[in-house]
Amino acid sequence: MLEACEAGVDECVLKPIHPLLFEAKIKAWLRRACGYARSAQGWKFPSDPFGSGLGAWQKQPIHLTNLELRLLYYLMGRPGRTVSTEELCRRVWGHGAGGDVATLKNLVYRLRPKIEAEPAHLHYVHTVVSVGYQFIAN
Repeated sequence: MLEACEAGVDECVLKPIHPLLFEAKIKAWLRRACGYARSAQGWKFPSDPFGSGLGAWQKQPIHLTNLELRLLYYLMGRPGRTVSTEELCRRVWGHGAGGDVATLKNLVYRLRPKIEAEPAHLHYVHTVVSVGYQFIAN
């Protein structure tokens, strides 16, 4: 774990983890990343960081895999910045843990329909050809 922290990891989840603790960690990450807050009605975004697309999300839950969540979280933390494919592979899979450009491309392909209101018109995760990906909040 020390090695991971020295490599830049600021949060680590050790397995096995109780589901309620894991849920609490996710809510804390969302609060820090995009203003997710608790209200009397439950957990909601106080503002819409995704523009008009979030309204469609609130009607049904989005089921993301662990890798999809890591990718989205990392990109959302750098809105408007182009993140190289190499950096994303390191951050999503970890150092030397099997992520490559083709696997990343497939992960983005699976993530987009889950977060886009209209998958044919990309609003959030943009490809920067021969470089990487970018998250555009609005």
